[in-house]
Amino acid sequence: MAQTTATIAVWWTDDMLTRDPVTSKPTFIRTEEVLFAGVKSLWHDVKLDKLDFSHQDRLRQNFHIVTHPKINGGGPVLMKLAVWPWEIGYIETETAAYQWICDKGVGPKFLGHLTEGPNGRVVGFITEWLDGTRPAGPRDLDDCKKTLARLHQLGIKHGDINRHNFLVREGHEAVLIDFETSRRDRPHVELEDEMDALKSSLESTDPRGGPAVRD
Repeated sequence: MAQTTATIAVWWTDDMLTRDPVTSKPTFIRTEEVLFAGVKSLWHDVKLDKLDFSHQDRLRQNFHIVTHPKINGGGPVLMKLAVWPWEIGYIETETAAYQWICDKGVGPKFLGHLTEGPNGRVVGFITEWLDGTRPAGPRDLDDCKKTLARLHQLGIKHGDINRHNFLVREGHEAVLIDFETSRRDRPHVELEDEMDALKSSLESTDPRGGPAVRD
């Protein structure tokens, strides 16, 4: 797969309005051009326009189950995108992380970059949709240890090992998701600390990181 670090950015017009004290009509008091950057870690060959997808379900504001005629035989896949400009950094980190773990048996299969328009900036990515999964629990400790160990063998610290970031299917190994805070080339002690924290993470009843209510 080819890799490039070229940045594709988009200019937007940012206007500020106020109400005229005499006429009470809206009046522009400032207009400026704002540059919105896109994801730079463009390592996958496939780029897909987000407008070419059909929406199936919304999991969170930036997570959607979608379909595309050229991917997965037209079956469901997962779209993750930056909704706000400051979220690009998180998508950048996670996109790079998917390259680090590609074909390593750690996370979902990365299927391509997501663009705004046919030649627009990259604002997200597409992965396989793992249907029929559940968040891990205490009984899944051994399976989750195996998956986390594979990640650590690559020198990568996940950074957020709450139980909802381990997905479990019967007859399959646990899968890690959400690599927004992942870092590689971490010292061994950090990886050990993360592994040591796994048991308590799987036992936690903290709802943060759990599935959102579909609308």
